[in-house]
Amino acid sequence: MEIEHIEDRKGQDVVDCDGKRIGTLEDVYFEAGLRKAIFGCVKSHTVGQRHLLVPLTGASVSRDHVRVAYPRDQVKVGPQIEPGATLKLMTAQELAYHYQIELTPLPAAGNPRYESARARP
Repeated sequence: MEIEHIEDRKGQDVVDCDGKRIGTLEDVYFEAGLRKAIFGCVKSHTVGQRHLLVPLTGASVSRDHVRVAYPRDQVKVGPQIEPGATLKLMTAQELAYHYQIELTPLPAAGNPRYESARARP
């Protein structure tokens, strides 16, 4: 299920598949040139705040939160990124491995396959 305007949910709580709080939504990554949201950048509220990437496949939204399809423990040890940063090939490969997902292959260097909502006009 595609989530409409998920980038408008910035600052909203993100919970895992069991309803445990992970953090807040800081950014969303889309397939370049498309409206399909692929990853959420979640600001963790633990000591040493980190920005974690989590796939949005299987995610749902409610008035109070965004629920992702992965357990908090898996998200907390996953790849990190700064909100608005370019999603590099190595990070995309790490994400695919960590979450056991298949991603659309990244094109040649210089043409990012995934773009931050912050970088969109």
